[in-house]
Amino acid sequence: MKNLICNHIEILLSVVGIYLRFLIGKRRFNRRGVGGLQYFKSYSIALITAFVEKSVNIIAMLMIITAIILLLRR
Repeated sequence: MKNLICNHIEILLSVVGIYLRFLIGKRRFNRRGVGGLQYFKSYSIALITAFVEKSVNIIAMLMIITAIILLLRR
């Protein structure tokens, strides 16, 4: 039973982590203009967006790394 729960947690962590990284990359891609720079309405929105995206990216990477560690620990 414990092994089955670990399998579900590994799969959930890896899928959610990859999905979050995909969403952030897609949002960054859609904000880019012709010159390749990201465009924001104001400086404060740019700062908040960058902070939130970096935080979510770190959380997503930790989720993926945790899933890999759980997988190798078996």
